[in-house]
Amino acid sequence: TTTTTTASQQSEKGATLLTCLKGIEKSSIFVGFFGEKYGAFVGGGSNSDESLQQSFAVAIKEFPWLKQYRDRSVVDVQTRMVLENFYSGTQKYPFLYFRDPYYIEEVPKKEQRLYKSESSLHLKKLNSLKTEIKNKFPNTQSYNKPTEIVSLVYSDLKSHIEKAFPVLQLTQLQRELFQHKLSQRMFVTDSYITNEENFMILDKHVFGVDNHKHGDDFNSQNVVSTGTGERSSPVFALIGERGVGKSAL
Repeated sequence: TTTTTTASQQSEKGATLLTCLKGIEKSSIFVGFFGEKYGAFVGGGSNSDESLQQSFAVAIKEFPWLKQYRDRSVVDVQTRMVLENFYSGTQKYPFLYFRDPYYIEEVPKKEQRLYKSESSLHLKKLNSLKTEIKNKFPNTQSYNKPTEIVSLVYSDLKSHIEKAFPVLQLTQLQRELFQHKLSQRMFVTDSYITNEENFMILDKHVFGVDNHKHGDDFNSQNVVSTGTGERSSPVFALIGERGVGKSAL
């Protein structure tokens, strides 16, 4: 599920952090990329202290564990939610990637400030977070440049999906049964509206009761009782116009 909200809309409502954490809690896979930026945090010298405080205040109502991390960035607490198992529900599978710090040497000088840590304090917090990640998830990978991310993530997610949902070798009959059940679930039973009169006709056939009255949509044949409680024919033919619900019935 993808929810699109502008940063200004989220900030006005103080819902930025709450929205992020709710999304993580619903997910089973967590993907994170870490460069040299730590992100704004309360007391970090940015102009966003007020909005961050509001965002934390809103999120704490549903995620009380945030109280001890008020001085962290949004990225930090997002990652920590998975790192410290601060979630309920489905297990999370983290895929975390660290960019090589020396990548900045390939960036034009006028753009390098965009890739550097905001301050020495920001860098200290970032390095501390990275150390915790490596200790908890030793298989965390590094990449030299952003162009490598696609192949790394694709390979990791493909392996995870194939392991979590192995391909089953079905026989031809099993494939046909599977397709039939899938079609039934998608197109038949979900939208089927029952007609009690038609069910009564079927019940009477099963129990061997005389049945000459039919529903408006269907015609039944060979539903004949011998008068002794036994049917003269076990065959029941259901006839009706296309799309009236014969298969669902």
